[in-house]
Amino acid sequence: MSLPEAEATSTATEQNNPSPPAQPRNDSGSLTLRDALLVAPAPLLLGVVLSALICFPFVSGRLLLLDYVSGPHQPILPAEAFGLNDALTGGVPFVIGCHILDRVLGQAGSVVPAVIFFPLATTGMARLLRATVLPARLAAGLLYAVNPFVFDRLYAGQLGVLLGYALLPFAVDALLDAAERPHRVARAVGWSAATVMMSEHFAWILVPVTAGILLTRPHRVAASLRLAGAALGAAAISSYLLVGPVLVGTGPAGALGQLAAYRTQADPRLGLLVNVAGLYGFFRPGPTEPKNLLSGWPAVLAALLLIVAIGYTAVLRDPAHRRNGLALLAAGVAGYLLALGDQGPTGSLFRLAYEHVPGFVMMREPDKFAVLLALAYAYGFGWGIAWLTTRNRQKVAQAAAAALAIALPFAYTPNLLGGLGGQVKASTVPSSTR
Repeated sequence: MSLPEAEATSTATEQNNPSPPAQPRNDSGSLTLRDALLVAPAPLLLGVVLSALICFPFVSGRLLLLDYVSGPHQPILPAEAFGLNDALTGGVPFVIGCHILDRVLGQAGSVVPAVIFFPLATTGMARLLRATVLPARLAAGLLYAVNPFVFDRLYAGQLGVLLGYALLPFAVDALLDAAERPHRVARAVGWSAATVMMSEHFAWILVPVTAGILLTRPHRVAASLRLAGAALGAAAISSYLLVGPVLVGTGPAGALGQLAAYRTQADPRLGLLVNVAGLYGFFRPGPTEPKNLLSGWPAVLAALLLIVAIGYTAVLRDPAHRRNGLALLAAGVAGYLLALGDQGPTGSLFRLAYEHVPGFVMMREPDKFAVLLALAYAYGFGWGIAWLTTRNRQKVAQAAAAALAIALPFAYTPNLLGGLGGQVKASTVPSSTR
């Protein structure tokens, strides 16, 4: 075959089977210098812009939220460190960090966890995507940072959960590498432990992710040994979760009653299954949730899911990314079922685990498992935008795909900007208590 014929055949093959280009990486698995300089900073800049647009009402005073009471003169070690407060010692490193910020920065320190969440979330999700198509990286990061789950948790002040959510893509990316490369296990240990430090719930949330990665690896025995090493290392670092309760001899009270109190909520019109699929279901929603402003929110969700489906179709056809795509998709399905809690088709299994599996009682609020669904959505959405961007070389089509990447997340969560649509503002603390 002559060279022109070979080029024509190659061109025809690419046109008939368009797929997002694989991300060039060097032997160590990291981005090449060219891609790092041209592509990597963009998601970070996107997160900084989101922080400015969302958090600016917080900076004029002290941020006080339902589950985030930041006040002056707090002891560095919280009561949870000693096994008190219902024996829940999770998030102690996060609380200690917040108290140190208050000592160093005063009331300005109360805003730091909310401000850094968005750059962390967009950067981590873009890294996990492992694509060099810039609109795809931005789309994945944007949807991961702008969605109803983030809205509800920010309104409730669950900033530790949000920071764990922001670190989750870093941990998943590290676990994917650890399953393939022995010298990456220590990195997976560090990221997994850091995620659990923000909120103890991620000790269980990482289980479906790890299982999905293991089941999709070609050499499962070697992968299982590496992932087991990562799990043991992270568990050793997280052993502080057990010190307080063991020393004091405390435990959670009224576990079954708490399971009912924190049950995932259904939508009044569409029921539980659609509500959880839409990243709703928080037991204590804000007065004006995003869907309250948009009666047609299921249509926007359907448009998002269509692009997610396109993305997974493209990824599962790509040998370079198929296994990672399957792992994220499996984790998302598991997260959806677990987020239903003791309801839905797997409700009896969840209740069985809640009653008999040691430590699973900390998942009294099953909706936290929806972080895995958000992770899977963002991953598929990014690859869907990559496919829409690369399948057509016309600038108009590429601009339309980029516009979708920006418009759909904001259309689905329209009142996240400006302090959750003006619902959250900084508080003024009397000068006598400062």
